[in-house]
Amino acid sequence: MNRTFIMICLFLIIFISVIFSFQLLEDDKVKIAVFSDPHLMALSLNPTGEAFEAYMGADRKLLDVSSALLEKLVDELLETDVELVLVPGDLTKDGELVSHVEVAAQLKRLTDNGRQVYVIPGNHDINNPDAVQFENSAVIRVDTVSPEDFKTIYRHCGYNSAVSEDEHSLSYMVEPFEWLRIIAMDSCVYADNMITGHPYTDGKFSEETLNWILANVQEGREKGQIVIGMMHHSIIPHFNLQETYFNAYILDDWQKAANLFADNGLHLIFTGHFHTQDVAMYQSLNENTLYDVQTGSLITYPNPYRIVELYRKGEVDIKSYFIETLSGYDDFKAYSQSFVKDGISGLLPALLKEQMTQMGFPRGIIYSIDQLLNSVFGSQTLSQHIADVMTNFYSGDEQPSEETALVIQELKRNLLNPFLVLAGLALDSLSKDAPPADNDLSFMID
Repeated sequence: MNRTFIMICLFLIIFISVIFSFQLLEDDKVKIAVFSDPHLMALSLNPTGEAFEAYMGADRKLLDVSSALLEKLVDELLETDVELVLVPGDLTKDGELVSHVEVAAQLKRLTDNGRQVYVIPGNHDINNPDAVQFENSAVIRVDTVSPEDFKTIYRHCGYNSAVSEDEHSLSYMVEPFEWLRIIAMDSCVYADNMITGHPYTDGKFSEETLNWILANVQEGREKGQIVIGMMHHSIIPHFNLQETYFNAYILDDWQKAANLFADNGLHLIFTGHFHTQDVAMYQSLNENTLYDVQTGSLITYPNPYRIVELYRKGEVDIKSYFIETLSGYDDFKAYSQSFVKDGISGLLPALLKEQMTQMGFPRGIIYSIDQLLNSVFGSQTLSQHIADVMTNFYSGDEQPSEETALVIQELKRNLLNPFLVLAGLALDSLSKDAPPADNDLSFMID
């Protein structure tokens, strides 16, 4: 055997070993895209005309371009090397069958291209009596979907590949890699929607579903897997007054679930529902950490999605991206931002009056809300300041401007006007972001 032949063989062995090593490294990492709350409204439901415009007077979502936004997002994801796509709920405007079919068709573009897609329902998606279409001044009911319909429509988005399914909800578990387990947790309550005449906003787990989740977490950890989850509702609060003002967006009895998840080895959950870019961190009584990575709505400014690199060793790298251009708009980003700001500012008086009526405030105070909201603090009205703070909150990594900080201080000094004090406290809570970062961040899970 001559020396040249031996050298060629050694070179081939080294080359194959290097390629194999790189393959092992690649297999130790997965790239995941996350987007939430696309709230797609099929164009056949006629997002135009008098009745639709009246509806939009009380909504801050870009429903008329929801189809275009989802299509644009799928186009962008197909240009990346993401392997998995997670969608934690509110796939449709209000659970319309035609809207679900359109969402499923867009997601099939991803699965047909080799991407694995996993969905879970949101509070808008199933048994929704608000499923309607608009015809000039008329509002006409259309077919919604049952839990069984949802599972069938999205069979290619998790259910056909499920390793385990919960008998009491639409929760399921998948193992896209031997080292990774994903638990899609159905936190929505929709059994009585058609009886009550409205969708139930709050989220909760039955004891049976909670036990099923914990069993799957424990089994995955025993197998040495990284276990992550997704669900529609927040598993922990995202600002310190959320339980007071927006408790319907947090899982009922969240402390119990958060402690059980963290202590059993589920340390990362992707959520949606509140339309904000925010990451919250919770430490259990046993000092185990749980991260709630909440992704804003695709059809609400800043129209975000995330790309996550998850490593087998437990490192998590998250970067956020935004739909900033859309056909038909010279500056879609600016349009989207002004749409939500104007919407919040315009909706505040009616929303606050309704909330204060339910809370039993005296009629005189309720009737004075318009005057208070139109009062000028600094260079803007109070209503405009609230809209600015909320828009920044939607964007994540929020920090109050110098003017906003001064306005908040002024509001909190109005001790004789409890409404202004409460407004100041709420704005203070919303405008100061607690660690960790919301859009681009890295951390470790074990």
